[in-house]
Amino acid sequence: MIGTETVQLRHVEPGGDAHIDWMLSHDEHSLLVTIKLKDRLEALEAGSRMTGIFLGDHRRRYLTYEGPLSDGRGEVSRVASGRLLRWVRNGDNWWITVHWDDGPLQHLQVTIEAESASGASCEITAHQDLSGAEG
Repeated sequence: MIGTETVQLRHVEPGGDAHIDWMLSHDEHSLLVTIKLKDRLEALEAGSRMTGIFLGDHRRRYLTYEGPLSDGRGEVSRVASGRLLRWVRNGDNWWITVHWDDGPLQHLQVTIEAESASGASCEITAHQDLSGAEG
């Protein structure tokens, strides 16, 4: 799994509202795990947190696609891409190290929280490193 792709897309909805879709590739053939965020992830500093909502898995074409979405759902543009250097899953906790192409090496912990009407939520915490993380 080392070195798989990740991308952040800015999704502008038809009404003008926008959010970030963070898409993670578990391997070279899998669908993309997708988390909806309010802000760009690579700006999250060590010790800071942000929440996200899991969306359904997406097709791999979104690793490179930019442009209008079908059925009038708005359009997407890439704001960041990178490589997942580590992705360890242990129950509801994931430890991820990502190297953004035009940015930092980032150590993240994703904690999956309760399911709601809008989907499962998660909390993402940035760390200095993941040396103490399980896995």
